[in-house]
Amino acid sequence: MDRLGMPGIVESPQVVVDSLYIFEGLEVKELSWHFPYGAPTRACFFKVEGAKGPSVGNPGASRPGGEEILR
Repeated sequence: MDRLGMPGIVESPQVVVDSLYIFEGLEVKELSWHFPYGAPTRACFFKVEGAKGPSVGNPGASRPGGEEILR
């Protein structure tokens, strides 16, 4: 990683659940976390309302700084 110029990460960042709500049959969980460098990262996780177990995939994601990469 030193050759890529990335600083080492000592521990995992604290993940914060910013909000949790139901929208059109989906449970939406908005999360954020921040590494010791760069802008905070935010993400939304979607799950069918009432579904049990882990999500298979999520249709939305963003890079640090809020730039959308999938819609």
